[in-house]
Amino acid sequence: MRKRTTVSLTNAIVPGTNYVKINVSSFDDGSFDNCSPHVYFKAIRMDELLGTNNGSSDDNLLNCDGVNGDDDLTEKGNQIYFDDYVKFCCDDVGKTIMVVFRVFDVSTLSGPVKPSDMEQGGYLFGHFSDCMIEVEVQNKAVPTIVPPADVVVSCEFWFDLKELENPNNTTFGKIVTDLSKRTKLSTKDIVCSNFCVENPYTGYPGYISGIPPHLNPASNIACEAYNNLYDVNHPDNKYDIVWGV
Repeated sequence: MRKRTTVSLTNAIVPGTNYVKINVSSFDDGSFDNCSPHVYFKAIRMDELLGTNNGSSDDNLLNCDGVNGDDDLTEKGNQIYFDDYVKFCCDDVGKTIMVVFRVFDVSTLSGPVKPSDMEQGGYLFGHFSDCMIEVEVQNKAVPTIVPPADVVVSCEFWFDLKELENPNNTTFGKIVTDLSKRTKLSTKDIVCSNFCVENPYTGYPGYISGIPPHLNPASNIACEAYNNLYDVNHPDNKYDIVWGV
């Protein structure tokens, strides 16, 4: 028997961990055994069987960086066995993933099942049957847009307005689709006393006192750069100023 299931990714709280976890009971469609009052479920992504029937103790990072392991702390590497859930990730979006849904007529307890327990001589040998599940993975996550850090530049700072239309231009940051690829902005510019002065005409706040250093706004970073770097003998010196991420 083959069954089709659709799962959806939603927003991840932690960047880079956008997974969906499906409990094996979600794959069940009325499984029963004539000789046992209870049945028990486990599942595994078919390709994570690594060509075996019951699972492999080999290091397994085949899908989603091995998110479905580590199921055996006695073995080196990342083992993925039949378990109580199956995880899917962004790499699976738009694909149909084959899952082996295994139904037992004896208790398997919670957690992963060692392959040896299901092979000849194991206590689960001959006590299960399999069903193939087609899992379609969709992406329902709401996009999150994170703007680049604020930057303060002097009137002497030159940049090409047309180049700013290029998404790969890094003058004031560039577009990336992975938060882990975000980097701090830096500019090479002169420093001047106006960095510390409020400008009511432009709305520039100048230096704002009483703010913790880790929450410093761009105007404070600019003012501190002036206080620390300005050389009265070389007012035109340019310095690398690092802003936020």
